[in-house]
Amino acid sequence: MARWSFRRGLTVLALGLVAAAVAAIAGVSYFMVARLSREEAMARVERAVERAQGALARGLEPDLFETGTGVELVMRSRSEIEIAFDDPRVPLWREALESTRSARMIDGEVGAVAVRALPGEPPPGVLEARIPAEAVE
Repeated sequence: MARWSFRRGLTVLALGLVAAAVAAIAGVSYFMVARLSREEAMARVERAVERAQGALARGLEPDLFETGTGVELVMRSRSEIEIAFDDPRVPLWREALESTRSARMIDGEVGAVAVRALPGEPPPGVLEARIPAEAVE
């Protein structure tokens, strides 16, 4: 087996450091893109639910402005929320009924969800905007 020269050792070390730097940059880039896509999805559902609330206030259909945007809009009644228990969005719905608004990124298949209470005292239900997780990442 041939002995390694000092030059060869430095070359291998330099190439190793370059490969490590490239791998680190790729990893950081991946996580930044994932974080930014989650933030963008949250902003989109927030805007969608605000537009839907405005449409409801004007007497229009809530999903009028969301055609083709990938945002799902659903109105849920208070009675439907009270009997629901196995959906991961139930805490969001109940929080919105108490404080009029709620938004969160839910891991799994649910994705980005924003919820607003429908006008009325007490609120008759909630308006939910959701982007599924597979569309977020």
